[in-house]
Amino acid sequence: MIIKELYELYKRLVADGIDEVAQYGWTRRKIEFRIVIKDDGTLVRISKTKAIDSASMGVRTSGDRPFFLCDTAEYLLGVEGGDIDQTRRRHELSIKKHQEVAQALKGTHYEAVCKFFQTWKVELLESVLEKSHLKKADLKSKSFGVFRIQNSDRDVHHEPLIKTWWETEGYKQWSGKKLKKGMCLVTGETLPIEDVHPIDIQKVSDKKAKLVANNCKSFESYGKTQCLNAPISTKVAHGHASALNYLITATNQSLRIGKDTIVFWTDAPSEKAQEYNLFMMAFLEPEKSQDPVVLTKVQAWLNDIARGVRPLNILDVNDWEKTRFFVLGLSPNSARIYVRFFYQSTLADWSEHISSHFHAMELCGVGGSANYEKITPKQIIAATEPECKSDRVLPSSLYIHSLINSIFNGSQYSDSIATSIIRRIRVGNGKKSDKQRGNKGRCAYMRRWLINNYVRCAFLKAWLIRRPTHYKLEPMLDSDNTQQGYILGRLFAVLVEAQLRVLPNLNRTIRDTYFGRASTSPGSVFPVLIRLHQHHLKAMDRDDEHKRARLYFEKTVLALMANLSPDSSFPMHLSLEEQGLFDLGFYHQTLSSIQKLTSKHNNEQN
Repeated sequence: MIIKELYELYKRLVADGIDEVAQYGWTRRKIEFRIVIKDDGTLVRISKTKAIDSASMGVRTSGDRPFFLCDTAEYLLGVEGGDIDQTRRRHELSIKKHQEVAQALKGTHYEAVCKFFQTWKVELLESVLEKSHLKKADLKSKSFGVFRIQNSDRDVHHEPLIKTWWETEGYKQWSGKKLKKGMCLVTGETLPIEDVHPIDIQKVSDKKAKLVANNCKSFESYGKTQCLNAPISTKVAHGHASALNYLITATNQSLRIGKDTIVFWTDAPSEKAQEYNLFMMAFLEPEKSQDPVVLTKVQAWLNDIARGVRPLNILDVNDWEKTRFFVLGLSPNSARIYVRFFYQSTLADWSEHISSHFHAMELCGVGGSANYEKITPKQIIAATEPECKSDRVLPSSLYIHSLINSIFNGSQYSDSIATSIIRRIRVGNGKKSDKQRGNKGRCAYMRRWLINNYVRCAFLKAWLIRRPTHYKLEPMLDSDNTQQGYILGRLFAVLVEAQLRVLPNLNRTIRDTYFGRASTSPGSVFPVLIRLHQHHLKAMDRDDEHKRARLYFEKTVLALMANLSPDSSFPMHLSLEEQGLFDLGFYHQTLSSIQKLTSKHNNEQN
């Protein structure tokens, strides 16, 4: 299914004349030098160039194998690549191979190339480089070069007759492989089957790798070796890899999360595909575009989707129901690329699930509004990572896979991501408070925690809503919520606020010291915190400014404890779900306090 859809994309790209996608029989290579010759094969110069060009298709898996009219300096010029005997052998093999097909290309500029091979001697290299103002280091043994006739405006391999010959019969004749014919699994036609897929996938891993490869005996069955195990024709093998390489290098159709690469595309016509791709990028990584106009349009789309409204400015009814989107997640590996997930659906289904995700993530922020539509999957994954850069590790591919799957299929969110986020909230409380007095200092101290943990608490809310227990949670403080974990989180936030009211200049509060234990085993911590709270209440009696606050804290703590259980006892342990509720209750209560303090501070200034 994946290869079929990539091949269909490839055919559309070729039909649209996309330069970055090479037609069958060719591949895109980085050309670093050009050998300029006369019609009689005499060398004119070697010029340095930087270009991406369509050259003859091929891949060297092992052994010596020259390419047609486009190869490394080792094969074309005999430039030493480390082993002198190996370099000489490869250069001679390239000459022999080019001479073998000379008969089929009579009357073309290919004859000049063959004459060049007959007269060229590697001893002439130094003088040629001196005339061309190049150094031998400029012709690295791994850099690719091409041929061009003097005063011509195109390279030899782009001559029409040579191109036609190569695409029709040249590639088969050059490879010397007698490919077996069989039924292609993608097209259903009887065609030559590729035994080793010729094109590597770029930029997914440090090394080039293939999407389809069978290079171990354990993969063989019924006498079928290599890729004959899963028969795919040569055209399809070239097409799906070319399309995937195009997607990976396209800035508006791919993104990286950790080591994983996510690509996406649509089956829409080319005139609409660009906006549809931008529509997908609007959700996955809207900040990738630096164009203010595009950013404004993207944000409007997200707002429409979040409200459950179809963005009519880019899609008509038929597109909405019929246009399909494809999202492919890839992970690096040494031999072949891992496919982590492949999601396909219509635009209507996709936006319905995105809207559901947005509503599940809805959480009020410090500014008073919910910015849930701006939370990207990359930000959620980043919320599982340590805040300290020295401890930073790349996120797990399993996190990325499970998150994308949950969003695009509307399914339950991953428990492992929730566990990691709860751990991050618990251990990320060791920062010192701002040493500022009064309401402004308390606001800054609590505001920083809210900002740092906004994405984490938003995900925990979404995770709890989609749990089998179907928790009913609001974007902001819910005074009617009597769930045990939520009440304990609110209670802990009130105790922290009371301490800061009396001692605003503390370097370490009870939140920094007890948050982890309070959210996991409250029965061992809260009795101590309640006794400490009594001292804070007494301290408020000594200051006329705080006497009114004492009444508020007393009433709030008693009301919250009354909702815990009939005997107001604290549970010894909280489950994972209750820990999530604790964090959310702490967030909501702290946010409510911040809003009140900010409002009071603004009124005093006015």
